[in-house]
Amino acid sequence: NFTVLLVVVSVLFFISALPLFFSKEIRVGYSLSWKKVIDKEHFRYAASYFSQSIRDTAVMIFWPILVFIVLGGFLSLGIMASVTSIGVAIFTLYVGKFIDKDSKTKIIHMNALFEGIVLFFRGMVKTVTQIFALDFLGGLFNTGVTIPLLTKTYNRAKKGDIVAFILFRETVL
Repeated sequence: NFTVLLVVVSVLFFISALPLFFSKEIRVGYSLSWKKVIDKEHFRYAASYFSQSIRDTAVMIFWPILVFIVLGGFLSLGIMASVTSIGVAIFTLYVGKFIDKDSKTKIIHMNALFEGIVLFFRGMVKTVTQIFALDFLGGLFNTGVTIPLLTKTYNRAKKGDIVAFILFRETVL
């Protein structure tokens, strides 16, 4: 039940944090300029990051609610999420190697188109098979968008003030 799950996860979370209390803290001095964060150059990327946050909100909040309503239980939802996550994790390893060889923009556009189609059909699911298929395909196409986009983001961040650019991105997200 949920109480047992909460207790087990809380204990595991606490245990995983214990090594942090015994490690030496390394502090790197850094001064942040808000002018660098709100640089005009950064706003070229704002629409992309904002749309990513809208998609993530829909998929992380509304999709599980819809799936729960259709499947009618936490166990079915958990099984679906586990199976999908394993498949997407394997696909992520492949995408990570593939994107270095091809145009990142081309990969993003192709996967975004297919992910948009999957997101459209997610609102119409009625069966368990449809849910599994759309969740799996959505995970694959989202990976095909996210990995190249993050690669482009970090490559762009390296060209200037890394902290300012990443802070801008996270603020938009």
